[in-house]
Amino acid sequence: MKKAYVHKAPLPYSTLGGLVEDLVNILLVKKLTLNEARKYIYLPEESVDNVLFVVEKLKQNYEMKFQSIKIYSARIVTTSGPNTVSYALEFRHPLILTDDASQGRKIKRGAGTDPEEAQFLCNELNTLLSDPKYWDIVGYREAINKFSERAIQIFYTGARLLDVAPMRLI
Repeated sequence: MKKAYVHKAPLPYSTLGGLVEDLVNILLVKKLTLNEARKYIYLPEESVDNVLFVVEKLKQNYEMKFQSIKIYSARIVTTSGPNTVSYALEFRHPLILTDDASQGRKIKRGAGTDPEEAQFLCNELNTLLSDPKYWDIVGYREAINKFSERAIQIFYTGARLLDVAPMRLI
């Protein structure tokens, strides 16, 4: 695992896409502009080409999140078997980048066989997706008390949340 440094604090990462995702979240939480951030980000283990890639993707993703935060919505997908009907939830996740480091990886999670439960989960997910206050560690702590355990599991599994107090990732 490689390390980048932000404000001299180590930031471990395994892929450049994951690094970009983490850096964008740090910039948004710390309310830094890209120009300010350049003074604080150091990538000692990367080639010049990789650093340029990170800078370009960081610029694209930061501007996208900062200037016009994309709000996604969940939908229910029905699948039928020989004797059963089951439901799944599909949505693009605002905190998880795609393989090419753009915002909104597509997520699909099972929602059981009860249509009312599937609709309930879909409504909760849409609330989580529509309000950026739930997209960091402080919002996560609030969401735990407000939403069902299943909705929390679906939304936060795989998302990197920034703990704003001691700049570390969980």
